[in-house]
Amino acid sequence: MASQQWRHGKRVIIIGGGPGSISAGLAFLARGFDVRIFERQPECKAIGGAVLLSVPVLAILRSYGIDLDNFGSKTVTYFKNK
Repeated sequence: MASQQWRHGKRVIIIGGGPGSISAGLAFLARGFDVRIFERQPECKAIGGAVLLSVPVLAILRSYGIDLDNFGSKTVTYFKNK
């Protein structure tokens, strides 16, 4: 488990662990902020086609240093009513 101590300086708490939150957290970390992300779900789960990796999104991920060699693999999504 990561240290619960805050570093001195800039601090950010992000509520929710979705794609936008993770992206914001990475951007804050890159700028020297101490970041904590809180998510109510106990584990990460696939949510289907909620995130489309468009050219601007891929450029942002590359700027964070994320390796995109394995991105774009085939995904099957389906919807059904209860």
